[in-house]
Amino acid sequence: MTTHDALARPAGKPYPPAGYAWFVVVCLQFAYAIALVDRQILALLVEPIKADMQLSDTQFSLLAGIAFALFYGVMGLVLGKIADTRNRRNMIIVGMLVWSVATIGCGLARNYAELFAARVLVGAGEAALSPAAYSMIADYFSKETRSRPTAFYTMGAFTGSGVALLFGAAAVAYASQSDTMILPFTGEVRNWQTVFIAVGIPGIVMAALMLLVREPERREVAKEGAPVADLRAFLSRRWRLLALLIAAFALNGVVYFGTNTWMPAVFMRKFAWRAQDIGFAMGLLQLIFGSAGILASGWWVTRASVRGSGRVLATTPMTSMYLMAALALVIGFVPSPTLVLAALALFLFLIGTVSAQSVVAIYQVTPNQFRGQVIAAYLLTGTLLGLGFGATLIALITDYVFADDLMVGASCAIVFCIAALIAAECLRRAADRIPDADETIT
Repeated sequence: MTTHDALARPAGKPYPPAGYAWFVVVCLQFAYAIALVDRQILALLVEPIKADMQLSDTQFSLLAGIAFALFYGVMGLVLGKIADTRNRRNMIIVGMLVWSVATIGCGLARNYAELFAARVLVGAGEAALSPAAYSMIADYFSKETRSRPTAFYTMGAFTGSGVALLFGAAAVAYASQSDTMILPFTGEVRNWQTVFIAVGIPGIVMAALMLLVREPERREVAKEGAPVADLRAFLSRRWRLLALLIAAFALNGVVYFGTNTWMPAVFMRKFAWRAQDIGFAMGLLQLIFGSAGILASGWWVTRASVRGSGRVLATTPMTSMYLMAALALVIGFVPSPTLVLAALALFLFLIGTVSAQSVVAIYQVTPNQFRGQVIAAYLLTGTLLGLGFGATLIALITDYVFADDLMVGASCAIVFCIAALIAAECLRRAADRIPDADETIT
């Protein structure tokens, strides 16, 4: 059977049993959580890496940002196209193996160039996951019910970051007992390198478990035809709405990635917290409040009174973005660590409410045969803005505007507030243009 034959099959067959469909979502969520651990663990290791390699905040931000983001985005466009036509489960397995081995490679890096190169490969491998995962979830659940499983998968962003911070806190605490460790096969390594090696291993195990997941039948495919011509015709009709949605949710990525990258440094520098203490605190906040925001948002937009509404997919995150803009000022300028931590808890809850609706809203206006490519474009924009630009912009403001490492909190507040307000305006303009679930997408 050819690819086009597969895409042309009738979409009226029953969906897979709910129990198995949710099993797949759980597997994908675990994979996403592992990806976020490998991606975000760098933030908690900022001080030892900077000290060992004698880096500035800007140089470190390039490791955390552009090294990962550029290839994550570029490869995402290529892999998004593959996700629309090929076996998505297998693509995820290969990607997991690549990013897991590359994470271990970060732990074996002997200089800045090698660490940068390993981070590039982490980004290239992780680019395989989300376009394929979101596309698979959409084929396991109907339009009316997919918001909650999509939100549950997205929750991996917070569970993964939370686990990264909790594990990193424990690892930093253990590693602080000595400067180096002796490992089998690798010999003597710095303690921050040991952390990378340890977090890279679970992804290899999870890649093997993904063999239990079946590739689903593709649904909601409008018609068979020339993919490029059809995509151009679709974009000519929907590009303004897609641009507003992608911009808004990508700016949420600026806030999310900026929080993960620089808030540990805020507490370590401004309030003299130990790395293991802020790692433990932020890990719990990510797990509890970030995840709660996603679950609450998923429930809110699927309650009986608004189920299937397109408008609510924009107004819910829009309200959250306005609140986030106000909280950003508290996080950046309030001198009490207790108040900042409390504000950060609510801040993460609101980031979760926005994240939960990003893919659902984009899918609401995108036919199946283009979803992998459109989601890849969204992930490219969000990653380049969030990690490649947002995290580096915070570092540039700290290094060249304030010229003071202690002002990193103020830099975060400025970037977060502006990003949230622009995103809210994009969502306000998009709200009335999103079709309801019962409307035909063309």
